[in-house]
Amino acid sequence: MISFARVREPEKGNPFCECIHNRELEHEVNPELTYFVMSDDVHEKWGIDYELGEMLIYSPDFGHPEHGDDRCLWVAQTIDFDFFMLGEERP
Repeated sequence: MISFARVREPEKGNPFCECIHNRELEHEVNPELTYFVMSDDVHEKWGIDYELGEMLIYSPDFGHPEHGDDRCLWVAQTIDFDFFMLGEERP
């Protein structure tokens, strides 16, 4: 089943995420977007441990084009997001 994520409390400020290709490159998350949460296989491939509070997110409308990292996977913190499945009401 496809999982999605949205920023949990945007009124408290936007969280940051890290580019999967360069973890030193951070970008503020856009709270208006809904993000795909990558599958367990993708997390395993990139060495991202969901159980330690990290996750891989993606949105075709989110990126950092000034650095050539437009439309890539981003490492975010699970605590900053609410989750829902396809067909469920969005938070």
